[in-house]
Parts: sequence; C-alpha cells; structure tokens
Amino acid sequence: MYDSDLRSAEDWDLWLRMAKAGYKLAYHDRVLYRYRLREGSLSSDKLGLPRAGIAVLNKFLQYKDLTDEERQLALRALRDYQAQLSFILGRIATYRGNRCEAISHLTQANEVMRKWRVTAAILILRVAPWLLYRIIHRRYTTEFEFLH
Repeated sequence: MYDSDLRSAEDWDLWLRMAKAGYKLAYHDRVLYRYRLREGSLSSDKLGLPRAGIAVLNKFLQYKDLTDEERQLALRALRDYQAQLSFILGRIATYRGNRCEAISHLTQANEVMRKWRVTAAILILRVAPWLLYRIIHRRYTTEFEFLH
C-alpha cells in the first residue's frame, strides 16, 4: 500500500492515509533502530528528506474531506518542512560562497525558525561574509561534513 511515486517518506504517507481512514495507530518512544549516515544514502540526503515531507503533505492537503483542524496541522507542518528546506539550501549556499542566495534562503527559514544563530549568520553574511566562509571551511573540510 506504499505510494511508489514517493522516493522516501512513503511510510509517513501510508500512516497519514491509514489515520484518515480511521485506523488506530500507536506511538512509543523506545528506540527500535538507528540510522547510519554515509554519503549517498537516503537518510543522509538533507535536501531529499524535507522535499519528501513537502510532497507527502501536499498530497495529503488535496483530500477534500479534511477537517479544519487536520488542514491547519498539515499546513503548519508544511510550513516547517519548507523552512527546513530553506535552511539547508541556505547552508549549502553559505558553504559554496553564494552570499545573496544564502541570505535569501536563511531569511526565509528564520521567519519560521526564529533562531538567534541563524540571525547572526545572516548578519555576518551581510557585513563580513569572508569571516564566515573562513570559519566554516577551516572547521569543515567538505560540504557533507558541514551539513551533517
């Protein structure tokens, strides 16, 4: 019953459809598995995960029979995923030295996230981007390390 059009988050899509159909789902906080992050794996794809969440939520929002509460919760989650995506795109742009792009993405993300560190990064990018680039590249030798 997984949606084969989804590359990842297909389990979450199934759970949403099951819950909407009236099935009971349970949650517990015991750790059952751990992700192994390595370059090239689905779990390490920082852009793929929020994009998959956005795809699942956009699909869910197409349902005609959503209650107002369900729609509002889905829209809030969609906004959060879009902010995560903007944040990651901003980090990538920062690492690559694309100042204007980084400021744009980080500003979009911070409208939702409201983190002082993101605000500080935007300020440094505006005033002394070379300083931020130097710190980042000295501490993280690859973009993969910087994003994880």
